[in-house]
Amino acid sequence: MKKNTVTEMKVEIEVLEKKIKESLFGKQNLLVQIDEVQKYVAAQQKLVKLKQIETELPIGVPVESNHLIFILDTSGSMRDPRSGRIWNIVISKVQETLGIYPIVTAIQILDADGNYILPPTSGQWIPDNPTVRSAISRALTFYSHHSQSNPVPGITKAVKVFLDSNNLDKKIGIYVFGDEYTDTASKVLARIDKLNPKDEKGNRAITINAIGFPHVVKFERHYTKTGLKFANLMRELTYEHGGAFIGIQN
Repeated sequence: MKKNTVTEMKVEIEVLEKKIKESLFGKQNLLVQIDEVQKYVAAQQKLVKLKQIETELPIGVPVESNHLIFILDTSGSMRDPRSGRIWNIVISKVQETLGIYPIVTAIQILDADGNYILPPTSGQWIPDNPTVRSAISRALTFYSHHSQSNPVPGITKAVKVFLDSNNLDKKIGIYVFGDEYTDTASKVLARIDKLNPKDEKGNRAITINAIGFPHVVKFERHYTKTGLKFANLMRELTYEHGGAFIGIQN
């Protein structure tokens, strides 16, 4: 009887030892798997960081466009009073915006009045390449025409000339750079809505984004509010046309 009991106990001990070993092995295996997963996640995070483009532009700005149009207010408030040239920060933000699009099919650039800043390209798309991007920066640096403080004529002209609803592969993105607007927003919103209508799925052929500069908002008197009018118009316009409005701080 005792012999049988001892034998049974030995068997039970062996079973327990086996379970303990299996448990330890399972734990070690789980730890190894967790370690591998952590290494994988860390590696993926590094890859993501490498692919991200450093920019102050918000995540909300759509980057699907393959045709870009820049519309710049080139009035006095957008210029350095010491040199009379467009503020360096404005040109810098144009360059940063281009930077989030490593390459697109074509580009165009107008002032707020609808004048082409590169006149030989009037009414045409400019094929994108590094030389063109450098030419845009140089043209802005020396651009002398003072537009009105109202980007609506430029936006209207850009939509009328370049909208191509028959070419689904042409994804056009407008970027408006400015700081002032003097009129009411409702008529503008209605007009641009007709020029750039929604399709049956609620999408528009042209996406409109805007970059607002604080020069006027920072110093304007309470009875004008032209900086706030610009911000309010651009917020509504970009929302309705699938883009984003960014207020630059300096």
